Amino acid sequence: MNEIVFKKLPNYFSAILSICSSVIGILLMYYNPLGFSSNIIQLLYILLILLLVWLWINYFFLYKNYVRWNNKVIQLKINRRNVVEIMFRNVSDILFEQDKLIITLKNNQKKVFNLENISLMSLEKLKQILQTNSKLQS
Repeated sequence: MNEIVFKKLPNYFSAILSICSSVIGILLMYYNPLGFSSNIIQLLYILLILLLVWLWINYFFLYKNYVRWNNKVIQLKINRRNVVEIMFRNVSDILFEQDKLIITLKNNQKKVFNLENISLMSLEKLKQILQTNSKLQS
């Protein structure tokens, strides 16, 4: 059985970190406080720093099954390649069927997730997150 990686989404932390790292990268490019003699070495160093920050923020693309959420939105990647983002205020119904999760939105659009080979503990946690946060938005 596969586990789902759960991570609570910070509300503004990722955006603030991205903006700060971009500003630091721009400052490093223009002021060269580290004393690099070559512009190419300086550029490669800055790109490496920005890449590491981006990977730190977005490392979840490495996992096959993950859920990230806060009290407004949930991002699901369960047995699929792409990430589905759902606003809790748009959810009208949540249905757990045999090896399936069906989320019906208020515009009658259905999001279907295959839950085959997902552990029972992960399913229970997912169910709790969905029910708690979708009720808050009602």
